[in-house]
Amino acid sequence: MDQVNRNYNNALMANEIGQAISNKANFKHLEQSIDSESNIDGILKDVIQILQKRLDYDRGFILLATPDRCKLAFRAGYGYSEKHQDLLRGTAFNLDNPQSKGMFVVSFHNQEPFLINDLSELKGSLSPRSLNLAKALGVQSFICCPIICDGEAIGILAVDNIRSKRPLVHSDLTLLMGIAPVIGISIRNADLLNARRKQFHSILQALAKSIDARDPMTAGHSEKVTDYALGICQELEQPKDFCEMIRVASLLHDYGKIAVPDAILKKPGRLSSDEYQIVKTHSQKTREILDQINFEGIYRCVPEVAAAHHEKLNGTGYPNGLKGDQIPLGSKIIAVADFFEAITAKRHYRDPMPLKVAFQVLREESGKHFEEEIIEALIRHFEKNHIQDFKDRWKNLEIPERKSLRVPCKTPVSYIMDGTRVAGTSADISAKGIFVESERNMNEGEKIQLSFTLPNFESEMYETSGRVAWINHKGMPRKRGLPMGFGVEFLDLNKRTFDAVLSYVIANHLPALTNQPC
Repeated sequence: MDQVNRNYNNALMANEIGQAISNKANFKHLEQSIDSESNIDGILKDVIQILQKRLDYDRGFILLATPDRCKLAFRAGYGYSEKHQDLLRGTAFNLDNPQSKGMFVVSFHNQEPFLINDLSELKGSLSPRSLNLAKALGVQSFICCPIICDGEAIGILAVDNIRSKRPLVHSDLTLLMGIAPVIGISIRNADLLNARRKQFHSILQALAKSIDARDPMTAGHSEKVTDYALGICQELEQPKDFCEMIRVASLLHDYGKIAVPDAILKKPGRLSSDEYQIVKTHSQKTREILDQINFEGIYRCVPEVAAAHHEKLNGTGYPNGLKGDQIPLGSKIIAVADFFEAITAKRHYRDPMPLKVAFQVLREESGKHFEEEIIEALIRHFEKNHIQDFKDRWKNLEIPERKSLRVPCKTPVSYIMDGTRVAGTSADISAKGIFVESERNMNEGEKIQLSFTLPNFESEMYETSGRVAWINHKGMPRKRGLPMGFGVEFLDLNKRTFDAVLSYVIANHLPALTNQPC
């Protein structure tokens, strides 16, 4: 009956070890870290707990060979005091000394177990250093056996009794020799799965960098979007599997831009309508390319999520005009992260937008382009983690205030000069002033009365006084690319006019941002 109970207990132990290995070594649980050491430590911790629960020994520990196979290092144990564990951690069991007589080293090299019931029998064969260690640990008798996988020793499993005084017998040795290979397989599987994951993520990084490499100005865009997207997920308390999927989809969200010509991708000015249509194809190209990758498990929806990051809540986005709940949550998160990174980074066609302005622009898109909850999650994440970094990055760059943002504005303007009303046309506008096309000679500092409408609001007439701030005539050109005329600084905009002009500037500044390669 004792033997039947022992066999039953051993069967339960083998089953529990198998389940622990299956749970820890499963690829799904390795997706949060590419650190193989931490994954193996997790497996060994569970195995040691099972050994402590099922084995009839006072103490036990596992040593593993270091990657260079120069020494054995303590990795897990039970039954030892903190002092003894620290002693084991600080002891180097050197494997590169062929003359070593240490029992663990000999067991490792010869791939054979040892059962020692009286340590005094080994006094003549062990080094003084080994004997001192055994004495410090209080060892009297012990079993050690090699952990072998694919014909190669990778570590040592050792047990002993110091309280029960139960003698160790051959059946104990047989039991441990049956357990050790299972531990070896679990460690090797963890190594293989980690190698697979490292390869997978190195390929993802290479794909992301292949887009960045085309234009130094946007280098790092994918990594920043990924960081912002993961920050949003953290603020929204999304599960780890979802966060990992978002990380991969964020890294690859712009991969379809590989099909966009450099002349468009790197164009310093605003894109034409036809050029913008070509840029928009990158979303569908992203889907087509990523669909060729065999994404499995939690990564299955990466192509769909990455391709839909330009969809908008109101259905005006692309490539499929999805709206509301039709858009995957992951795509909504990446959309906010992508847009925010684009407007706060320097591009060929503009300087970065001030943070306060960027936050307000995001909030003004709430319910139309982005979900409010996701916007606020990004802002919380950024304020916690990136404010100082942003300030340091752009500390030497003069960033215009929001009211200095200028947008094209072709609209009728009239002004009174020498008692006569003169008709003209504007070229651009900001909340601070307006440029008026004119061939008339004007003097800097001259005050004038202005009347103008705004495109799409032609029924509203706005009036204000202004001062001629600069002149762009043939004899004194100030800004090449603008027609002849003069810039007017607004002097006394009333609230109605200021709000109307600012709203127009912001509304038209957004397309200027989104109508560009990010």
